[in-house]
Amino acid sequence: MVYAKAGRGEATQTIPVPQEDRERFCLTDDEILQLARWTAIIEDHYSAQAGYFKPMDIEWGKDGRTGNLFILQARPETVQSQKDVNVLENYVLLESKEPLVTGTSVGAKIGAGPVNVIKSVDEIKNFKKGEVLVTEMTDPDWEPVMKIAAAIVTNKGAAPAMRLLSAAS
Repeated sequence: MVYAKAGRGEATQTIPVPQEDRERFCLTDDEILQLARWTAIIEDHYSAQAGYFKPMDIEWGKDGRTGNLFILQARPETVQSQKDVNVLENYVLLESKEPLVTGTSVGAKIGAGPVNVIKSVDEIKNFKKGEVLVTEMTDPDWEPVMKIAAAIVTNKGAAPAMRLLSAAS
């Protein structure tokens, strides 16, 4: 995303990124170490404020023109830190079907339900508890829907394979 030129009526503009650039690393080893140092500082700060260790979910960005790194947001991490380390959960898919869609998974659970394709945040009101949310991407505005979704399928992700096995839209 880049700042749009004056007079276009938009604050930012999304421009295509060549596939070659998408597949290469965007950080140097030194930049990774800098982000790690900043992360430790941020976690130390919020842990001191809370009086106990407070892992943080930290979003960062790298300016494409200057190469400078920025911390964009830091908030308490609420998924991994809430897990009971004495419990191991293993999920197994009992049936095998040809996938309709494949992609990446953030978690390891298995979800099922009617598919609801939501194209914009304005359509959230059409989502019902227990449905599978299918959308381009989510942001914090989507949190109420994500809490009641049986599963979430987006076009953005980063982990081992996720499969949508059947759909009823």
